[in-house]
Amino acid sequence: MNTKNIRREFGQNYLIDPVVLYEMQKSINICNGDNFFEIGPGKGALTKVLNQKNITIIAMDIDKKNIDYLSKEINGPSNLKFVQGDILKESLDFLKQNKYRIVGNLPYNISTQIILNLITYSNDIIDAHFLVQKEVAQRITGSVGSKNWGKLGLKLSAFFDSEILFDVSPTAFDIKPKVTSSFIRMSPKNISYKKELIENFFKVVDMSFASRRKNIKNNLKKYTYMSARIYREKDADMKVLKGKTFAVIGFGSQGHAHALNLKESKVNVIIGLYKGSKSRAVAKKLGFKVYDTSEAVKKADVIFIAAPDTKIGDIYKKDIEKHLTKGKTIGFSHGFAVHYGTVVPPENVNVIMVVMVINHG
Repeated sequence: MNTKNIRREFGQNYLIDPVVLYEMQKSINICNGDNFFEIGPGKGALTKVLNQKNITIIAMDIDKKNIDYLSKEINGPSNLKFVQGDILKESLDFLKQNKYRIVGNLPYNISTQIILNLITYSNDIIDAHFLVQKEVAQRITGSVGSKNWGKLGLKLSAFFDSEILFDVSPTAFDIKPKVTSSFIRMSPKNISYKKELIENFFKVVDMSFASRRKNIKNNLKKYTYMSARIYREKDADMKVLKGKTFAVIGFGSQGHAHALNLKESKVNVIIGLYKGSKSRAVAKKLGFKVYDTSEAVKKADVIFIAAPDTKIGDIYKKDIEKHLTKGKTIGFSHGFAVHYGTVVPPENVNVIMVVMVINHG
């Protein structure tokens, strides 16, 4: 396959604007001793920007002509290695040997596949900077409830914090695309997940967004991993909580709702929050006793964590773990923290993980 056909097939447009390249260089913030892996270097516009003393660069391109050109055109001062290969087929296990920073002007047609494949190495890299189609960048960085929120952003948000740094006009490329591009940064969250759990998470996400006309509950009906008996109010025995103290950790939208429901059900509820939390005043106004998180855990028989996923691991290690004595119960509003290993409860406590199904219909 010749170069022209390869570029047409994969939607590859070479960057030629020196101003854009300068802005990319500033955003990447090259540091002494950095190891870079560049995807799709093309004619080396970005490679030349990275090519500095005490820098290592491995650049992979599917086109042999590009690799031959780069090998002749670029010689030091960095430690350079040009590799011909298909990024979607080649093993990238070398990323586990050193802490790499990944960069690339990604081919439009396969950019999402490339980025999703890098999830496997999210704990092995420092960061990633990519030039992608603006629509893809918006889907990667879309917030919950926005029109750009979907399965791509949800999958990646479990592993990376992503942001759009700036947009790039079609005029910045040798072959002008019909759409605007965006330069994005992806910073790993450095959370370890078991392979089986990642696969099941992806399966749930794919099925949840299988049909936007259906609610999530209907989309997940065929997912056997989720099959379980559904308990309703009439099945609940409140006597189980008689004489027990229930601590809700966090008082955002979920913690607020759960605490009020328990209070209305005559359960003794206390709230655990960090010092300086603005939610303390809100909780006290609603009649709750508020304690520092560690103190609330000490006092409680049942601890329900309603904090953001990204913070649960730190909260658990700092304020909860050491106070979980035998027989206590710890609950989570969905259980991702336990599934993905950021929280490992001791064997002598009870664990409750709640799956919340939201009806958007």
